[in-house]
Amino acid sequence: MPEQEKPMRFLTQKRNLISLSVWCALVLALLVGITLNAVAFANGSMKDSEVFRRLWYTLLCFVAISAVFVAEKLLRVRLPLFLELSLPLFAFAALAVGTVFGLYSVLDSWDKILHALFAFLFTALGCSLAEFFLRGMPDGMRKIIFTLLFAVGFTLMLGCLWELLEFLVAQIIPSLSPIWQKVFQYLPNGTYILNDPNGAALSDLIWDMACNCFGVLAFLCTFGFALLSVPKRLSLFAVESVGWKKAPSGTSAKKET
Repeated sequence: MPEQEKPMRFLTQKRNLISLSVWCALVLALLVGITLNAVAFANGSMKDSEVFRRLWYTLLCFVAISAVFVAEKLLRVRLPLFLELSLPLFAFAALAVGTVFGLYSVLDSWDKILHALFAFLFTALGCSLAEFFLRGMPDGMRKIIFTLLFAVGFTLMLGCLWELLEFLVAQIIPSLSPIWQKVFQYLPNGTYILNDPNGAALSDLIWDMACNCFGVLAFLCTFGFALLSVPKRLSLFAVESVGWKKAPSGTSAKKET
């Protein structure tokens, strides 16, 4: 192995170890959550429907925290390390902490906090995607502006899709919706009263989108300003292509006979 490749291989191995450690810690935390829910169900303090809902979110969380690493493996790319770790951590906070550990029913503002974090994090992801797609564009202010515009549009589009998904889940399978944790009273006619004054109303949608906008603005006021000040900092969001083998120059794909 050439001497110049040894430090790079060492850093890659160290990064893989960090990512694997984070993934194992999150899976272990999910197992702890399942165990606590099983104990609560055995004690009779948790209903069958609630146990099923939390088990479903546990499975969904496991898929979500693994999706980043699986996608990187299949696409043969590596996101920046802070994104590679932050995305699974966000999935765990949204799906496991909120539902499996029941924080939605304890902290009413948890959903709003998640929306702000989501917007900040996915704006950063949008910058990485834009940097990958715009690699042929010369570095400079024009590239930074296109990158930030793409990142903002990307995040707001995902925010709208999130709200649409919440609405569809609440309509099709209401027992799986986070709103179900806010049920205060069931009526004989099949309707239910929520202890959240917003509930699933339009005001809740507006607050969620406002939190998304707040997260986007927070990113623009920090990292966005840094990128506009020094365009070369866009390299911090660079997506690394790995495993792509280039054909040696001067050779053909097939040997001529």
